[in-house]
Amino acid sequence: MPHATGLPNFVGGECPDHSEQVGLPIPNTGKKYGWSRTRTYELLKSGKIKGKKIGRRTIVDDASAREYWKNLPDYKAGA
Repeated sequence: MPHATGLPNFVGGECPDHSEQVGLPIPNTGKKYGWSRTRTYELLKSGKIKGKKIGRRTIVDDASAREYWKNLPDYKAGA
């Protein structure tokens, strides 16, 4: 049964493998992908990345941030 936050409630100490985090807080998103908190909010507002609200916190969907990152143009010296 889901917890009040909408997240699964793991009973008896059983936890899933946390090797892939599906959501990142705003500051962690910037640190992971190399952009600022302000840029993260701009990307959310423009719909280029997705997020969820958990109470007052905004959690960025890591898959959408990764997809945005992968679609950025490659650096070309002298361009």
